[in-house]
Amino acid sequence: MNFRVNSEITDNEHLLRAVKPWRRFWKKNASKVSSAAFKEKKDKGFSVDRDGDRDFKEIISSFEKRFGDDSGIITLLAEKCRAIPTYLIPKPEHNIYHAEIHNSETEIILSPEQRDKLSQIASVIKTPPQIKS
Repeated sequence: MNFRVNSEITDNEHLLRAVKPWRRFWKKNASKVSSAAFKEKKDKGFSVDRDGDRDFKEIISSFEKRFGDDSGIITLLAEKCRAIPTYLIPKPEHNIYHAEIHNSETEIILSPEQRDKLSQIASVIKTPPQIKS
């Protein structure tokens, strides 16, 4: 697969997000994220990065440079996001890999049920070194 900016997000793409090391975002032992990790500010979609044909090692390095090394990193498979259902949108305005997860084609904010389901399908690829209160 050759990544193309603004292309439709394919089902086999991984969508990644740095998650702050705050206790409310992580379940016990930081093995899973809580649904609170998927809540965005009013009128904003849930920001993620597309994998863009990069391996996880490269993505982790990029995220640590952008967000610091104290956050954890999660990945979601696009196909599983769509099955919830959610609506996935490429948004490469300031970052060619940027995308958003929306409630639907017409609604932006994720519902509590969608946030809960996203937390269930998320995989942790980097745990935060320390969880903070």
